Amino acid sequence: MDDWETISTGGWRWRIRPAWRDRLLVDGHLPIETWRANRCLDVIKQGPHRVVFRARIGTDIFIKHHPGGDWKSRLRHLFRWNPAAREADTAERLQRLGIATARPVAVGEGPGGECYFVTEAVPDVRPVWDWIENPPTGRTVAERTRLRIALADALATLVARMHDRGVVHRDLHAGNILARLNASDEFELYLIDLHEVRFRRRLGWRQSRTNLALLNRWFIQRSDRTDRLRFWRRYVALRWGDDLHTRRRRLQARELERLTWRSCLRY
Repeated sequence: MDDWETISTGGWRWRIRPAWRDRLLVDGHLPIETWRANRCLDVIKQGPHRVVFRARIGTDIFIKHHPGGDWKSRLRHLFRWNPAAREADTAERLQRLGIATARPVAVGEGPGGECYFVTEAVPDVRPVWDWIENPPTGRTVAERTRLRIALADALATLVARMHDRGVVHRDLHAGNILARLNASDEFELYLIDLHEVRFRRRLGWRQSRTNLALLNRWFIQRSDRTDRLRFWRRYVALRWGDDLHTRRRRLQARELERLTWRSCLRY
């Protein structure tokens, strides 16, 4: 986070990109209530430990707010473990590894473990599940088939790159990967919900298998075997090259399907 500046005011400490300072902060704070009153703030997700907002302030941004106040937040604050800062650091590390995600622009840490994580919204994206359940209209059958193939290839490319570079997303599913079509009609994918990302050495088969089964749990109930096989072939080709049609790979594919069904039943 070398190109960030630090601001301390009113018990809050902010790390923020200089170009965003005057756009985001008023007297050292995010003007959440002002944005709410102006009807440019929407709640996207809400739970006991965090709220995610989308603010339309000329450029759309996402704000993840950890309210703090409970004993876990106070403990994190005591040991200087800030989930917002951790997520921002993770985003920048992913980008250095060639894995796209939303660009972080600010991190705020207040008293009692309260904190904010602010990112730029990626334009024209939808979750992968939405592309599958609501494919583009106004396309021929052949075009929609081509897009489905392109999405499977793009998804396999992303996951293979993650596993090759030691990245594990412990909540990897079709809602935590965003996709958009670029000007060349190709899919660009973005990984989100980075608090569940962990960094390791290059993943072997056992670790890869666990993460693949987690992702496959959504697809095995909503996509056919042909699309899953297309993903698998692309993933194997990127990770292990020509070693695609061996008996070992066929056994691994069957093993992955069995593990996925067991995961579905446990879920």
